[in-house]
Formats: sequence, structure tokens, C-alpha cells
Amino acid sequence: MKILIAEDEIALQQSIATYLQGDGNVCEVASNFEDASYRVSLYHYDLVILDINLGSGSGLDVLRKLKEGKMNAAIIIISANDS
Repeated sequence: MKILIAEDEIALQQSIATYLQGDGNVCEVASNFEDASYRVSLYHYDLVILDINLGSGSGLDVLRKLKEGKMNAAIIIISANDS
């Protein structure tokens, strides 16, 4: 499975990638809004793990790009926000 992990906290990003790669998945990472937006516009992913707060932009805007492009990727949204 090809997975994009869009998370700006590097330690968490690497922890998720390491865990998922252990099951044989191919993981790519994006540490900011611009990189995540660029990657979803170029590549097809089976799964996108998406942080809502990507520092320089909103993960929800990345989600909109995925929906506009009619991508069939599964999406898991993660956030440190308590609301």
C-alpha cells in the first residue's frame, strides 16, 4: 500500500512511517502544507494520514484537493487539537 503521512511533528511522522513500513507499506512523508499539496497533486496514494494543522496551512485544504481531484485514497485525520 502507498501511504502519505502529512504531519509537521517530525518525531510523530517518523514513528508512524516506521510502524507502517514494518508491514511492507511504502510511506512518503510531507512536513508542511506545501509539500503535502504538491504530493497529492502528483501521486496516487491508497491512504493519506493527514494532520489538520500543518503549520503553514490547513490539512483540510489538502483534503479538499484530494476530493476535487476525485482521488480514491482513504483518509485518516489526526490532530493534537482538543476540540
